[in-house]
Amino acid sequence: MPAPRILFVNHGAVLGGGELSLLDIVRHTASRARVALLSPGPLQARLQREGVPTLLLTTSTAVLSTRRESSGLSWSVLSGTVGAAIRLARAVKPGELLYANSQKAFVVAALAARIRRRPLLWHLRDVLSPEHFSRRNIGLVVSLANRFAARVIANSDATAAAFVSAGGRADKVVVVPSGVDPTPFRAAGQEDPRVLRPALGIPDSSRLVVGLFSRVAPWKGQHVAIEAMARLPGATLLVVGAPLFGEVAYAEELEGLVARMGLGNRVKLLGFREDIPSLMRAVDVVVHTSLAPEPFGRVLVEAMLMERPVIATDAGGAREIVQDGVTGLLIPPGRPDHLAEALGRLLEDSAMRGEMGRRGRERAERHFTLVPTLNALDDLITSVASGR
Repeated sequence: MPAPRILFVNHGAVLGGGELSLLDIVRHTASRARVALLSPGPLQARLQREGVPTLLLTTSTAVLSTRRESSGLSWSVLSGTVGAAIRLARAVKPGELLYANSQKAFVVAALAARIRRRPLLWHLRDVLSPEHFSRRNIGLVVSLANRFAARVIANSDATAAAFVSAGGRADKVVVVPSGVDPTPFRAAGQEDPRVLRPALGIPDSSRLVVGLFSRVAPWKGQHVAIEAMARLPGATLLVVGAPLFGEVAYAEELEGLVARMGLGNRVKLLGFREDIPSLMRAVDVVVHTSLAPEPFGRVLVEAMLMERPVIATDAGGAREIVQDGVTGLLIPPGRPDHLAEALGRLLEDSAMRGEMGRRGRERAERHFTLVPTLNALDDLITSVASGR
């Protein structure tokens, strides 16, 4: 049987964790892959530079701007979704499998798959819980998945458990962790942090350099890390990321918080960057401050590949990646005092930092690299395309 052709669908064209994972999968299946996007952006440009056939199926602003917590579907959202589904259905080629990479994309792809009677995979990268989504939104996607998805690919056990708890069919779920390519982190591991730090404005007096790598959003908790810095006069914080889905007001709040707390010399808001391996090499510790359970935690794997200890919120997918006291530390969400205490432990014990970093790299390379992920997805795609 020839390798199946795939039409990937993603609602946004930003470069968040889910989109970076999609890029890895698309590169692997490039000879038989196309990508349909519901909005233009950096992801579209990256795909086109790499020669991936890309379709732009623009939909209404109402659909794209629907919030996670929205409790109902307006007429503009409903009509925009149906319109996008019809355009997607017309674009599907004979023999092509549909692969939805985001929740909004899944709703559109489910309708298109029904119209064209094509098999559909949904890569679920969200924890379907009331902390993240309204009950109506959860009910909608779970019902569509139970009826139309051939398989639901969960990026962690936490994501899978939330789907089943919300009424999703357990027999449809396959857990495939989002592996990361270690190559760029091995290369950056040869760089000298003492050379990297001056260009980032890190004071020579800093005894601990902390990195926070995430899109800027209230539930990601960047404010927790900034507040923790006020308790650690010997530390510098690099906040790397941008507001990808309209959280500009929160980004402005962070700037104001840094100014009010007088931390401008020790907290660097760097915005969106593509040189993540080098930035991780420049820091001593990576923190992850999500207030709600994280579906996976790609940045934690990246930090461990860079041999950096991590401090993460004790919830969701982070628990499956970080071994508390071995590769990093797990702390309660939303507690700057606990974060400052954990950072203080690592600040005072460079040997602990080094040992956690080494164990983290070993764990990441054993369990969370890209090749096993791609092999598992290959098997799954072939199985679904063949009707097994």
